[in-house]
Amino acid sequence: AAPDLRLALPAAAAWLVAWQGRFLPPPWLGALALGLVLASAVVVLRSRQARSAVVAATLVAAAAAGLATAARVQLRTGGPLVDAASRSASVTVEGVLLDDPRSVPSKGEALAVRELVIARLRVARVDLAGRSFALRQPVLVLANDRAWLGLLPSQRVRTEGRLESAERGDDVAALLSARGPPVVQSGPSRVHRVAGVLRQGLRDAVRPLPAEERGLLPGLVDGDTSGLDPALKQDFQATGLSHLTAVSGTNVAIVLGAVLALCGWLRIGLRWRAPLATLALAGFVVLARPSPSVLRAGAMGLVAVVALATGSRRQAAPALCAAVIGLLLLSPELAAQPGFALSTFATAALILVAPVWRDRMARRIPRWLAEAVAVPAAAQLACTPVVVAISGSLGLLAIPANLLVIPAVAPATVLGVLAALLAAVWLPAAQAVAWVAYLPVRWLVVVAHAGAGQPGAGASLPQGWVGVGLVSVLMVVGLVVLRSPRLRVAAAAAT
Repeated sequence: AAPDLRLALPAAAAWLVAWQGRFLPPPWLGALALGLVLASAVVVLRSRQARSAVVAATLVAAAAAGLATAARVQLRTGGPLVDAASRSASVTVEGVLLDDPRSVPSKGEALAVRELVIARLRVARVDLAGRSFALRQPVLVLANDRAWLGLLPSQRVRTEGRLESAERGDDVAALLSARGPPVVQSGPSRVHRVAGVLRQGLRDAVRPLPAEERGLLPGLVDGDTSGLDPALKQDFQATGLSHLTAVSGTNVAIVLGAVLALCGWLRIGLRWRAPLATLALAGFVVLARPSPSVLRAGAMGLVAVVALATGSRRQAAPALCAAVIGLLLLSPELAAQPGFALSTFATAALILVAPVWRDRMARRIPRWLAEAVAVPAAAQLACTPVVVAISGSLGLLAIPANLLVIPAVAPATVLGVLAALLAAVWLPAAQAVAWVAYLPVRWLVVVAHAGAGQPGAGASLPQGWVGVGLVSVLMVVGLVVLRSPRLRVAAAAAT
């Protein structure tokens, strides 16, 4: 059946308002939302056709996104913390870590390379000029002390530093240049403590592996790239494989797909498969940390797996649109995050484009091979404009490289998850499983190195809308050429 795209327009409207609304003052967003609600009421009263219902739903979704965005903007742009940041004041803050602190290379004075630690902190109290204020605002912490790297999300810490104003549209209220190590005031929550044990167990399990594979396997499983070799990371970027080292809907789909396949092999009834898949999803979210990006990936991956398991594009499309609207209302800042766009576009291609390509190719090649080609090709095609907008480059070998690694990604991910679980019980068994996972992980390394060494691995394009427009035109022309036998012959002759 043809996909039901009636919710596509409301989802796009909510996305647009949340994306651009973060630059507007909250009163303007409130007025815009009120106007959209009144317009939707007029549409409903004047016409009761199905098309009018879609228009009204679009206006309501945009109004809801405007109100949600206004609330977030008001939270980030007002209060004593923002006022102190405008004066570059020195403060003492207490708050809860929102994600794992991570280190990035930074250039300090005289171009001397030093390590910079970045952490996201939800401030609960700020001491300023002898006064204490209770609040709830996120800040981005920039520190030089490695003591931050040993902390876990949900821990409450205290630190001193100097505030600086954030850019308009940022998802934090201010920047904090921290001085000295943080003072830990409480331990992590039980969920994050379990996640820390599992993630550390995986690092212990892969310790006997060679350096490149030892750093890559945790990245495939839970997005931990702290041990990833910098040269290998560059090769992954050059060949369009860097998405494998970030937690996305693909990781979730692999884990849930493995659970569904195991249920089928064990002849478990349909009524039990959904609870088991949900339990596996919850376990993976704990392993990868229940951060906003992981929850987003879980929602998108679940939609993709349901679509593939049921084979119903008609029901999967509105589920995807509803997931987009729901996530944007809960976290409007997702609208400006490239990861959200990549997950959404890849999932849309997986449920809308890949089945069509698979069925057409299955007329000439085996169905399993057609699916193996259609899924990554569709996802890569959908994500290409976003990648170009971010990086200003187009990986010419991205699709061939992704096709070559298809047989290795799922085994490596599933074996990595199994190793993490076993490490908490019996480390030697976990290390044995990690050695089994070495084989598919090694193949990923070989493909990345070989692809990056080829001429034309990437092409430079303008960043932003110019690059997106250029690559979109090229993609449309390519699709037109592929659909026309005469144009295919002419293109082959020209090349």
